[in-house]
Amino acid sequence: MTDGRQLRAGTWNILCGGLGPDGSENRLRKQTEVLAALRPDVLALQECSYGGHQGECRLLGLADALGMTPVAMEPSRVGDSLNFTALLYRREKPRLVDRRRPAAQIFHHALIRARFRPVDAGDDSRDLLVLATHLSHAGGTARLAEVGSWLTDHAGDFPGAPRRSILMGDLNCSGFHDPDPDWSSEPPTLYARCRLVNEDGTFGAMDRRAIRMLLDSGWEDPQARLREERAATGTPTRKPRWGSTTSSPPGTSRRWRTGRSIPPPPARRPITCPSSSTRYSHEHHRQPAGPRPPRPGPGTPRTARPRRPRDRPPGPGRGRTHRDRGPRPRLDPDRRPPRRHLTRERPAHARHRRR
Repeated sequence: MTDGRQLRAGTWNILCGGLGPDGSENRLRKQTEVLAALRPDVLALQECSYGGHQGECRLLGLADALGMTPVAMEPSRVGDSLNFTALLYRREKPRLVDRRRPAAQIFHHALIRARFRPVDAGDDSRDLLVLATHLSHAGGTARLAEVGSWLTDHAGDFPGAPRRSILMGDLNCSGFHDPDPDWSSEPPTLYARCRLVNEDGTFGAMDRRAIRMLLDSGWEDPQARLREERAATGTPTRKPRWGSTTSSPPGTSRRWRTGRSIPPPPARRPITCPSSSTRYSHEHHRQPAGPRPPRPGPGTPRTARPRRPRDRPPGPGRGRTHRDRGPRPRLDPDRRPPRRHLTRERPAHARHRRR
């Protein structure tokens, strides 16, 4: 972190949990390959959708594939609690000292605050404060409130905080030196999210107030110190159709296909009862199909006839009963069985009546 030691940090919006329109994880696997090649020591992830399902197995699987350890994964405050912001780190270089989630009731998504220390450090003089966040997409006013409440405090010396800090995340705002897009090619329904609103209600230029506040408070853009042109890490796709599949606000130089449609669940299959002792066949209990055994002829001795097991002692009287007539005929699954089959059994005098 200091004294010639370097720390590689990165941030990535995996977009809808890395799931494709059909619910597959092919895109997540490709993103994992890119991130594994970068080998970050500290990594902030946004839109880790469905990361809390099955005991956070999706987050743990991603961290294991990258050789990293989760610091925290916090759900968004607004929404269906399926969108998460996560922070990972590699234990070989930094050591986690403290982690918190401040301002849980202010941020639209989340803010994760973690304090790291080099593994060979004996004191806190080389500590690093990492802030991982995902600013609101609802509008510039919401982003301005999030930045001014907690992020500007750590742009310089702050009591009880390390002297060095890094802010990572999806800020949902265009760069301060990036040109405005061609607004005629953007849908007006998204103007309120990314453009300034004049006093008369008309829209102005791109809303960069949050970025301006961060820079004026002391934060520095690493890109300003580099001579290389800013470029996306991944491969951009063609421009999507704006509508229900829109995620990022207009104005970015590269757009990504977004959205996720959940396929309908498969149709329910009827439950089969393979047991031959099933007495009644209902709509959800269908007997296995097969040839019906032949019925005994009139000349067949009584002792040679197949008899069904009796689970109750016979009633008064002797002779053939309905149990001696072979298997009961199967009912049509589309036909509702008689009411007595669903409510109560037949009385004894009717069950053992002579023919």
